[in-house]
Order: sequence, then structure tokens, then C-alpha cells
Amino acid sequence: MERVREYISISCLCVGLHFDDVSRGNIPFTFFVILNIVAPKKLTISYRLEKIGNMKILIGMLTCSYLLLCVCCLLHADEISDKNEVNTAATYSAQAQPSNTGLHAVLGAGVYVEQNMVGHNDVTVLPLPLIYFTYSDWADWSFGRGGVWLLQSSDHSLKLGVGMKLHFGWSPGDDSTLSGMSARSYSIDGAVNALWTTPLITVGASYYHDILNVSNGSSAVLRLSKTFWVTPGFRLTPIAGVEWQGAKLVNYYFGVQSQEVTASRPAYVGRDTINVGAGLEWSYRISKDWSFLGSIYTTRFGSGITNSPIVLRDFWTYTFFGIGWTF
Repeated sequence: MERVREYISISCLCVGLHFDDVSRGNIPFTFFVILNIVAPKKLTISYRLEKIGNMKILIGMLTCSYLLLCVCCLLHADEISDKNEVNTAATYSAQAQPSNTGLHAVLGAGVYVEQNMVGHNDVTVLPLPLIYFTYSDWADWSFGRGGVWLLQSSDHSLKLGVGMKLHFGWSPGDDSTLSGMSARSYSIDGAVNALWTTPLITVGASYYHDILNVSNGSSAVLRLSKTFWVTPGFRLTPIAGVEWQGAKLVNYYFGVQSQEVTASRPAYVGRDTINVGAGLEWSYRISKDWSFLGSIYTTRFGSGITNSPIVLRDFWTYTFFGIGWTF
């Protein structure tokens, strides 16, 4: 039991489970622990590895760290599910698989940086687990979403399916811009998805609707992407997208209700809006099963969102860098 407590103690440091630091955008302790593993003589934490060759201790520590990392990110799953799905799917596609039958996965971790969508203009830095499973090219699941392909063409270039995903929410916290407002809850969206892959371009389309009746809103996304192999192990994928968000969805997450009005925050009723975005995803294979990967994406909000008094920016950008193991 004492050894278990030691594992949990050091694992909390590994994933930086200090929620105040995370919410303020401070970089967590992940890099600090990597330095500790590489140079154990310089450890400043209470637990000291007596034998660096003791793989049971090392594996136990890293396993517990990864599980706690996932628990930590569950608090932010509504924010990261969309981005994680894009990055992990891209990593899986970048790795050469012996077969598309059976179970395959990408597991890894990285650092995710985003600008806040509502309230103050701070930047948030989060540790982000990479979790992506696919089964026989007809079902997939990642952190915060999943789905199945119900219909496919014989060459798998055209697919139609259904799925679900978490939808982001937010809490006013100590943000003066949002002070006195009610928290906006996360929800689960049901989805109808289509994917068409051609030699020239890949087209993806999704329609979402809130199935928990939190906002009772809907949205739709159209994405275009094209993969370029710079070298056999280095992939670049430019991506562009357009998103429609319905009035009910915009009003719930970006509107200001009558009881939330202040002298500096007028009432606001959201309306239908169109957002456009573009970005770049990349991966670099460092071995048969391991890849570095990253992405950057910028969204230009439509006026239905930017006219809200709680939205202080017109553009929203996120970046990601991590490493993934494919099997």
C-alpha cells in the first residue's frame, strides 16, 4: 500500500495535477518529470528511485501518470475532444498499417495550447492524452467522441455513418468579464457523418444535434483536406473548414440572459452564424510505431458570435505538439 501511495504521489507530479496552474495557462510538470527520469541524481521530489534499472517502478509510475493525465483532461474533455480526434486520426493514417482489419490504436500524449473563446484573452496550456481506437475500418473512438460507418463503397473511399461527441461548455470562474453569469454545461451531440476520399482531395461533412437537450441546438461542418508526403515518413496536411452554428446553440453558449445583464454587459440573443477556419497538420515518423505530430488551426468567428459582449476576440487559434505510438 505504501508503494501504491508513492506511485500516486509521483504520478500527480508527472501530469501536473494543479488545476489552478492549468487554468491560468502555466506549463504543467510534465517536462520537469522527464528531466527527472533522464537525470535521477537531480531529483527534487520526495520519492527517489533506488535503482534506475527497476523497470517495474518506472512502468508503474508512467502507467499511473498516464491514467491520471486522462482523469485530469476529463475536466477539459469538452474543450479538447474536437482537436484530439483530428490529431489522433491523422497519426493513425500516417503510420503504415499491415492491415485495416482488426483493432488498431494510437496512444500518446502532448501539449495543447489555445486562446480562450469567451471572457478574458488568456491562453490555456493543457497536457493532452492521445487516445484513438479503430476497428476494421468501420468503428472508431477517441477522447470525447466515437462513431461507426454504416455504409461504405467497395473501395472504402465513400463512407456514411453516425456518432456522438462531447460539446464544450464553460464556467465563469474568476473572470471579471463573466462574473455573475451561470455556467454553460457541456453536452453530448449526436452526429451524422460522411467522408469522401479522392486522389485530389478529402471531403468530410458532419451534422450535429444536442441529444441531451442542454441547448437543443444544431451545427454542421464541412472540411476539405489534402495530404502531401514530403518524404516517406513526413506528412503535411493543409485543412480548411466552414461551420454553421444554429441560433439555439449560439444563444446558449454565447448569449447573455436578462438576469446576467450588468452596466458593461448588455443582454444578447445569439443567432445563426458561419465560422470559417484553416490550419495545418503534420506528422514525422521516428520509427515503425512512433511519430511526432502537431497541428495549428485558426477559426474566424461569424458575427452571431463576435457580437456577443462576452466574446472579446474575432479569431481563435489552437496549437498542438505531441508523440504517438501506433499498434
